[in-house]
Amino acid sequence: MMFPVEMPYSRGRYLIRVRDASQRQAVIQGALHALKTDGPLRLVSPKDATTLEAARAKYYRNDRAMAWMLVGVCLLLLIVTAVGIVGLTSFWVAQRRRQIGIRRAIGATRGDILRYFQTENFLIATFGIALGMALAYGLNLLLMLHYELGHLPAWYFPVGAVTLWVISQIAVLGPALRASNVPPVVATRSV
Repeated sequence: MMFPVEMPYSRGRYLIRVRDASQRQAVIQGALHALKTDGPLRLVSPKDATTLEAARAKYYRNDRAMAWMLVGVCLLLLIVTAVGIVGLTSFWVAQRRRQIGIRRAIGATRGDILRYFQTENFLIATFGIALGMALAYGLNLLLMLHYELGHLPAWYFPVGAVTLWVISQIAVLGPALRASNVPPVVATRSV
């Protein structure tokens, strides 16, 4: 059967179905031999003889590589986000060192200080996530209107939100633990 793909009719392809996959190469070699024997002027190259699976894999290779590159960029952005949260929280701890010392001196426990920074980060992250989800939904509607793209799957939003909450809480943990270890004597020192 002729199976023209991405080429003019004069250069089509033959499609052969093989019942037993273990005999595939033998059938391909036999078909090549039969084609050369039938028409000696026919241009048949063994390198063009391929399976449908191999042709499909070759066709989608660039798309698959682009998808993995996008996954890598997304992971890199998540890492950069986590590093930014660590840096910002470390800055906040350094700026509030005396305030933390005063709170410790009047009876705040290490757990109270830790919960304070965790809660503060959670509230900031929640605001950012809500804003990001609204912008993503709006951008999706705009793309649907102008480029006939489909809706974002509904599960993207909660999965993305939970992922960002977890990353932000893990990222703030180190600086929050350092803040909880600030001794009460810091409040008595002059700045």
